[in-house]
Amino acid sequence: MRLKNLRDLEARLWVFDCDGVIYDNANGAEKEVVRMMVKFISSRYGCSTDEAMSVRQELLEKHAVSHSITALVREGFDERDILRETYFAIDFQKLGIIPSSRLQVLFSSLPGKKVILTNNHGAYAQKVLRWLDISEHFSAIYGIGELGLIQKPDSEVFQFVENATGINENIVFVDDEIHNVVAAAQFGWTAVWKGYGAEFDGIWLTELK
Repeated sequence: MRLKNLRDLEARLWVFDCDGVIYDNANGAEKEVVRMMVKFISSRYGCSTDEAMSVRQELLEKHAVSHSITALVREGFDERDILRETYFAIDFQKLGIIPSSRLQVLFSSLPGKKVILTNNHGAYAQKVLRWLDISEHFSAIYGIGELGLIQKPDSEVFQFVENATGINENIVFVDDEIHNVVAAAQFGWTAVWKGYGAEFDGIWLTELK
């Protein structure tokens, strides 16, 4: 089923991913974060960029996590320092991530509660929402700080959101990763995929059945 607009759906709770959904250049932002993480490691460990890349990979494997910031915090580094020199140092405008009146209109027109559910850091998601001038439309952000070790597509994440919001029905979930969409649909949510590629350009797709 193809959707021309999210307004075709109704929900008590809207759950949006951040990267790749709220803004499009997720790959560019991710590469920039990794570059800054490597730079941070290089400065703290006193090693070259190439060596820092290896250190980063070793830390991710050591702590069995997918985010550098989690591994670095567990190594004893101050989370505030990491955020300031990496996520918060990103130049959104340089990456082509710019405020849009279209987003304002979209989120203001969707009745129901709206939250962000991201496998990234919640503080970064908050920075994104503020930059895009849409933070007022969201009542909560659930990121790695709130979720701990669990991440999408683990069903515990979806249960966490229901428990935190007190809403367990009429929930619409929007994500750009198909495995997250399938997992949310299996959990019982109405799952919407923001697909990529020529055939999906500008189209919102419901879960594949």
